Amino acid sequence: CTHINVCGRYAMPGRNECILHLRSRFKPSFHLALLVHLLRTSNCEYIVFPTDVHFNGMQFGDPVRFAFSEFLGAADFRKVRFGDKAVFSDVRFHGQADFSGAAFSGEADFFDADFRDGCSFDDSEFIGPASFHAANYAEAASFSGAQFRRDANFEFARFDAGHNLE
Repeated sequence: CTHINVCGRYAMPGRNECILHLRSRFKPSFHLALLVHLLRTSNCEYIVFPTDVHFNGMQFGDPVRFAFSEFLGAADFRKVRFGDKAVFSDVRFHGQADFSGAAFSGEADFFDADFRDGCSFDDSEFIGPASFHAANYAEAASFSGAQFRRDANFEFARFDAGHNLE
């Protein structure tokens, strides 16, 4: 796989990517492969999530990295606890991204993230610094009730539709 340093997997026959990194909506054993991967590491860089994914209620103690990943369906991160740095830089969310009630204990990095179908960070807590620098919000973005305990950077963020930053 071109990202073997992240996944530790070999490419699928006739491909350059493994099942985690293949850009396709049809990946029948993807969720099992993802579960096995998450038991080993919290590095999810460059992974293409083909359908809706549900991380709701999970706890990540180590730094978690979703940088350069792509979510083709909805991404459910409701009430997830990020114990250390959470990196979502350069991520593409094609479906709804829901981080409602999530807690970010360390740095939250959403630099240049692309939210194409709306997102919610309602009632989320950011204890460490949060960066949404150059993030793009094509649809409604809500941060209603979100608490930022340290700096929150929205410099160069683009809101194409409605947003709630209260």
